[in-house]
Amino acid sequence: MRKLFVIAGACISIFFSGCGNGENKADYNYDEAGNNKTADTIYNTAYQLKSKPIDKKFAHTASLKAMVNDVASATYQIESVTKSVGGFVRSSKLNTQILTEETVQVSADSAKNNASKRISCDMELRVPHQLLDSLLKAINTTATNFDYRIVETEDISLSLQENILKEKRLTVSQNRLANAVQEKGKKMSEVSNVENTLFDKQIEKDNALLESLANNDKVAYSTIKLELYQQPVFTSTMTAFYKPVEPYQLGFGRRMINSFLVGWDIVLDILVGITKIWWLLLILLISLPYIRAYKLNINTKKISNQRR
Repeated sequence: MRKLFVIAGACISIFFSGCGNGENKADYNYDEAGNNKTADTIYNTAYQLKSKPIDKKFAHTASLKAMVNDVASATYQIESVTKSVGGFVRSSKLNTQILTEETVQVSADSAKNNASKRISCDMELRVPHQLLDSLLKAINTTATNFDYRIVETEDISLSLQENILKEKRLTVSQNRLANAVQEKGKKMSEVSNVENTLFDKQIEKDNALLESLANNDKVAYSTIKLELYQQPVFTSTMTAFYKPVEPYQLGFGRRMINSFLVGWDIVLDILVGITKIWWLLLILLISLPYIRAYKLNINTKKISNQRR
């Protein structure tokens, strides 16, 4: 009897252990021999990263502020050189700022306009990274003085590799979710949740791809931010002088009539104001006899007191 219980327990243990292994195979991607492809893929990727050195990728940027003899001429020259080396001008803003301005009359109908102006140009250039030094040397030939010249190099190799690994992880995760839905045949609500998850992962994968493309663009094309300026320019130009026009004024008689009308309007306003307190005037008229009688009574008492 005891042997029967032992045999039954062993069979039950074998049964449950077999079920557990089946569930694990459903969650991961196995080949026909029962090997976990997902684990092998991650292991192989990590091994390749560990055994193979990462190719260095650098993003070069430069910031310059320089004084030139003629901003307009230097701007056209730098734009031409940038295009000739295969680059392009991302933005170019030529500005003229008036520092002081004065207009002086020199004759009855002429005036002289004196002004001081500051001319500057803000530029952003993109050039192939291998020709960055050539363009910087061309800029040096146009400048008479540098306020600052900053050239920076950023190593983005790890950032690029990180995006590549992120894309691979998201691809593996997407495939596992899709296979799980097809094999297990879950309910519609569960399938909808999985579809939303797959959509979110696709967005993450696209963002990682776009970030990689942006980093590759930074590597391929260096960015130069350049500010050019020159000494203030003084200009003096002759212009026509226009005598200021005096405002029109009415004649004496018309102004007298207007003053009389304004005074009459004031009188009318006073009369209208008085009519608004008619009730006070009525009270005064009614109380006037009583006031007189009161005063007369007081005077009579004073006379009688004096006679005594």
